[in-house]
Amino acid sequence: MDTCLMNIGRSLMCCLLLAGLAGGAAATEDTDTPGKGGWEINLGVSAARTDNDGWEYGLPAGDINYGVGERGQFLLGGSRVSLREPGSARIAGTGAAVAGLKWRLVDHERAGFSLAVFPQYAWTPSKSAERRGVVESERSVILPVIVGLHTENTGAFLEVGRKLSHNGGDSEWVGGFKILNQCTPNIECRIDLHHSLVSSVGRQSTAEAGFKLSLNDSFILVAGVERAIGRHNGNGGLSINLGIQIVR
Repeated sequence: MDTCLMNIGRSLMCCLLLAGLAGGAAATEDTDTPGKGGWEINLGVSAARTDNDGWEYGLPAGDINYGVGERGQFLLGGSRVSLREPGSARIAGTGAAVAGLKWRLVDHERAGFSLAVFPQYAWTPSKSAERRGVVESERSVILPVIVGLHTENTGAFLEVGRKLSHNGGDSEWVGGFKILNQCTPNIECRIDLHHSLVSSVGRQSTAEAGFKLSLNDSFILVAGVERAIGRHNGNGGLSINLGIQIVR
């Protein structure tokens, strides 16, 4: 038992070191779904650097996913946001929410190729949080297409889409590339590159690395760290995430 715990501890430390090299809340989606009637619940905490060298916390942040048939997935997510800026009192409120439906259009298992669409709607449900500056007003539709390539232990996913704002904000193009690898029987490693282009703000690219550690058949520990890379406009800060994934 002690030897098992030591091995898990070493693996966990290695993955945390890997995550520390880059980045947290993975932006790029994959083509996988929970399966018919399956549930996937993600609960966690996050911390992100702001423009003014403050911190924005998601306490908690999470989403619920339900398998619609073998190829579909319904998503509903949200968070409680706490904002702490230098020289200002902490403010908190309900963060942005998102609802979406992923559908895998093509699934050639033998060829290792899959194609999915994942339309989503994001909004800020709390007017109070908007007025107090906890969150910016959000009313947008996100329309991504996801391509996946799979081998026995590795998956690569490319996502390209358009985010259309419905409340006078800027629309943007988004794209991402993610690689998943089964590093050990219990640990899945993740590297994610994400890029967005907003006409009035400019380009921003981020790199993320993290892992999933299977504790048992139902509970998975998830962790990651994200950083901005290259030339960009925006906070260019650090984002750290830690959570648990429950699958049924």
